[in-house]
Amino acid sequence: MRRSRDRLLELEWGRVRHWLSLDARGMALWFGIPLVLVAAGVHLLDASATPRSVFAIGAVFSVLSALLFGAGQAMMLWENPFRIWWLSMPLPREKLLETKAAAGLRLLAAVSLAIWLTCLASSLVRQGLGKLGPEAFAWGTFSLDSLAYLLLYAALLPIFYGIGWSMLGMYTGRRLWLLLPMILAFALLVAVLSAIGEFSLELDRWLQADRVALYALAAALPAKPSYRVLLRFAARHGLRDLAVYRSGSLGNKTQTAAEKREQRVAAPPGFASLYALESSRYRYFLGMKPVRVIASILFLGYAVLSGAMSLRHEDLIGIFQLTLMPTVLVPCIVILTLNQLEANKKRLSWWLCFPYSRSKLLLARMAAVWAVAAKLLAGALLAYALGVAAVRLMLGKTEFRGWDDMTTMIYLLALYLGIGVALGFIMLGQAAAYRSRALNWVFVPLSSLGYFLPMIVTQWIYPEQAYESGLAPVHWLRLALLAVVLVPLAICGFRLGTRWVHLYLLNTQEDLARRRQSRVVGK
Repeated sequence: MRRSRDRLLELEWGRVRHWLSLDARGMALWFGIPLVLVAAGVHLLDASATPRSVFAIGAVFSVLSALLFGAGQAMMLWENPFRIWWLSMPLPREKLLETKAAAGLRLLAAVSLAIWLTCLASSLVRQGLGKLGPEAFAWGTFSLDSLAYLLLYAALLPIFYGIGWSMLGMYTGRRLWLLLPMILAFALLVAVLSAIGEFSLELDRWLQADRVALYALAAALPAKPSYRVLLRFAARHGLRDLAVYRSGSLGNKTQTAAEKREQRVAAPPGFASLYALESSRYRYFLGMKPVRVIASILFLGYAVLSGAMSLRHEDLIGIFQLTLMPTVLVPCIVILTLNQLEANKKRLSWWLCFPYSRSKLLLARMAAVWAVAAKLLAGALLAYALGVAAVRLMLGKTEFRGWDDMTTMIYLLALYLGIGVALGFIMLGQAAAYRSRALNWVFVPLSSLGYFLPMIVTQWIYPEQAYESGLAPVHWLRLALLAVVLVPLAICGFRLGTRWVHLYLLNTQEDLARRRQSRVVGK
C-alpha cells in the first residue's frame, strides 16, 4: 500500500512539476516576475516601507497563493476528464486526495520560497541603492526578521492550502453556506494587505522578529491537524459528490414558469445572442441564494466602513480608491484564465465554430465580464454613498466636500476603469505567447504589474497629497498621456487575441500531460 501511494505521489507530482521547468515560460515566471517586482519596489517604495513590512506583504501574498491555488484545484477537479479514472483507483479516497494535495503543497513551497527570496532581494537592492536609512535597516535585525518570516511562511502554508481544498465539499446543499466564511477570510486577507501597505510605525511594531516568531509558533501548532481535518472534510463530502457529478449538472435547477417562458422567446440575433450566452454563466452564479446573502453582508459591512472613514477626508478618498481596485484586478484575472479553462473543458472549439468573427466572440466575452464588474461596482458605490449619508444624518458632519470630491471621484473612476479595460484587452493577446515564447517575457511580468497599480497611481498619477489640494490640469494631462500609451497596446493585444486564440486548443491540460509523457518515454 505504501509503495502504491509513493507511485501515486510521483504521478501527481508529475502533473504540477512542469511549473518548475526552466523553459522560456518558466524563466519568465520564476525570474521575470521577481525582477519586475524588485524593480517596482525600488521605484515605488519609500523609506517608510521597512524590510519587515515588505516581508509581511510577501506573507499575505504567500497565503493568498495557497488559498487560491487550493480552491482552483478543487474547482478544476469537477471538470477534470480523468476524475472517474482517478476515483476508481484501489486506494481510499481520502488517500487519493491527500496525495494530490501533497504534490500541490510541494509546488506551493517553491512558490512561497520564491516570494520570500523576492522580498529578501528587494530589501537588499534598496539598501544597496541607499533607499533605506540606518533606522530602517540593520544587518542583525534584518537577519532575524528574514528568518522569522521564513518560519511564518512555512507555518501558514498548509493551513490556507487546506482551506482552499475544503471548497471541494462546499458545492451542494447546506454546505454552500460555508462559502461565507471562506469569502470573509479572503476579504480579511485583502484588508490586512491594505493595512500593511500603509507602512505606519504603529503597525511596524507588530511586525518585529520576536512577535513574528510567536505568530509562526501559534500557526505551526495547529497546522498539521487543521490540514488533515480540512482534507478529510473535502474527501468525505466533495469526493462523494464528485463521484455522481456529470458535467454541467451543478448548474441544473428547477425552472420557474417565468424562466421557461423566457427560454421560449427567441434570442436576439448577432452580437446580442453572443452576449446573452456569455452573461448566462455569471447570471446563475450571482443568482444563488448563498452568493446573494454573502454579497449583501459584504455590502453592508462596506457601508459601515465607509461611514466610519468619512470622518477624515484622506480616509474618505482612500476608501473610495480601495473600492475601485478589485474592479481592475478581478476582471483581468477572469479574462486571463477563462479561455484556457474553456479549452480544458473542451468548450472552446465549440465556441470558435460559431458563425461569427473572432473579434465579436472576444468582445462579447469582454462585455459580459465587465457588465458583471460594473453591477458589483455600482452596488459597492451605493453602499459607500449610503454609509457616508448615514453618518451625515446621525452626526451632522462628514469630510465630504461636495463638488470638489465628486470631480476627484469621477477622475479616479475614469482612471481605474480605463486602466482595467485596457489591461483586459492587452491580456487577450496572451495566446500569442504559445506562438512565440519570447512574448512570455512581456505578458507574464505585465500581468504582475496589475498588483502594483494602486502604488503606481498614488506615486505617479494621483498622489495622496492631491486628496487635499484637489484636481489640477496636470492630473488630466497624465490621464490623457496614459490613454495615449494604453489604447494602442490594448488594440495590439486584442488583435493578437483574435489571431491566436485557437492556440489554447493545442495547450490544454491533456495536451501538456501528453507532451510531458512523450518526453519521459523519449528519454
